[in-house]
Amino acid sequence: MKRVLLLTDSLGCPREEISVEKTWTDQLLQKYQTNSDLYFYTYCKHGLSTSFIDFDYIKEIEPDLIICQIGIVDACRRAFPRLFVRVISLIPILSKITNLIGKKYHKNLTFLWNIHYADKKVFNKSLEKICDLSKKTILIAIAPPGNYLLKNTYNIAVDVNEYNEIISNIADKNENIFFLNPYLQEKDMEKVLLSDGHHLNEYGNISLFNMVSDLIEAIM
Repeated sequence: MKRVLLLTDSLGCPREEISVEKTWTDQLLQKYQTNSDLYFYTYCKHGLSTSFIDFDYIKEIEPDLIICQIGIVDACRRAFPRLFVRVISLIPILSKITNLIGKKYHKNLTFLWNIHYADKKVFNKSLEKICDLSKKTILIAIAPPGNYLLKNTYNIAVDVNEYNEIISNIADKNENIFFLNPYLQEKDMEKVLLSDGHHLNEYGNISLFNMVSDLIEAIM
């Protein structure tokens, strides 16, 4: 029995628009739940940054394969520093005002300062550490931003490309690390994404499931 860990941020999680059975992660679990020598574990968390991954949990699983879909949380610039947001959240009225300001002026604020939950060096180091904890790793590319994200976050397309380059470079160095970019053939990302400009819609989830499934069959 080979152990597979699904390590994803909210793109692998259900949400209001996408029920759990329509996520690409759950589709994989359904496919391999019977008549398979693969046993799946999940580490799926909304807002997951590479700065806050529980590496001890991954190490204890001793996975033969990690399927990793993270990066947009770190690539996307933030309106305010994380610590500031956490402190402000303790004061409801200030938290509400901050959220309104952040939402209304997000493009301006992300233009003023370059805040990432994990900068490129930390991101690179964390991904390398993830890969070191598994015999094989599939690294899924960060989806190109849709219209809403492009409109509201400064430099997001460039940032996503730079973080994807980090992912690709890590894969190039090791034959047991596979960079999967399911978006290369998509000319219109609005066909793949929800209206928020990043999360996968039903078509996007099905497409990703098929590509991940095919790659698993090829390497395992």
